[in-house]
Amino acid sequence: EVETAPNPKGLLSITDQEEGSISGIHSLLCVACPGQRKGSILLRRMTCPQAGSLDGLLPVDTHIAAHDGALGGLHLSRDGTRVASASKRGTVLRVFDAMTGARLQELRRGSTPTEILSIAINGSSTLLALTSEKGTLHIFALNPPAPAEAPSDDGETCKPEEQKMQLRDSYSSWVPPESTDASAAAGRNNSMLGRRVQAISKITPSARARGLLRSEWSFAQVRGLGPLSVCLFQPDSDVLVLLSSDGAVRHVNMTSSGPPGP
Repeated sequence: EVETAPNPKGLLSITDQEEGSISGIHSLLCVACPGQRKGSILLRRMTCPQAGSLDGLLPVDTHIAAHDGALGGLHLSRDGTRVASASKRGTVLRVFDAMTGARLQELRRGSTPTEILSIAINGSSTLLALTSEKGTLHIFALNPPAPAEAPSDDGETCKPEEQKMQLRDSYSSWVPPESTDASAAAGRNNSMLGRRVQAISKITPSARARGLLRSEWSFAQVRGLGPLSVCLFQPDSDVLVLLSSDGAVRHVNMTSSGPPGP
C-alpha cells in the first residue's frame, strides 16, 4: 500500500525489466507514482539480496521533489534508470536519475498550458516522446549516460573535472607570457566589459523568460494527430507507435529519422 497526493489522472508507471544489481541488491520491480507531497514522485523498488529469489523481499523508496505544482504526467524508463514527469500546465518536463533522484534534464514543450496525454522513453533511454491534448507530438533527445573516467598518464583513472584541469594546465604550458602593452590593453578591455555587463543587467529577462531559455526544446514535432492520441515505444526498438481515439494507428521509425548528429 502506497499513500499519494490526490491523483485524479491515476498516474502510475511500472517496470520489471531492470538488469544487474546495485551494491549487491537485485531489483525485481520498480513503481513510480505521485508522492505524498504535491509535485513529488515516489519511486518504490522491490529488492532482494539474491537474483532469482523472493527471499528477503524488501521495498526501497526514493523521493523526488519534481515540480512546485501537481504532476501532469509520469513515465518510468523500461530499464528503470530514468523517470520523467510533466508539470500540471504541461509546459515543462523534467527527467531524473531513478537511482539517485538527481535531475538530469529540463525539457520545454511550449509556453501555453495543455494536458499531457502520454510520455514515452525508448529502450535505450535516448529519446523521449509525448503527446498533448492539442493533438501534437513532441520528440526530445535525452542526454547519454555520463562518460567513463579516462585513464591518466600513470594508469589511474581521472574524473571529468580532473581532465579539465589537465587540459587547462597543458594549454597554459605553451601560452606565451603577455607583454606589458598587452596587459594594459587587457585591463582596458575588462573595464569596457564590466560597463557592458552593467548595462545588460538592466534588461535581464524575467525568471519565466530565463526558464524558457534554459530549457531544452523538442527537435521534432507532429501536429494534427487529433485531440486524444497517446504514444509508446515498441520494446527494445526505436519504433514509436501513435494511437488515436479515431482508431488510427501510426508507426514512426526513429532510427532513420532521429535527431541530427553534432
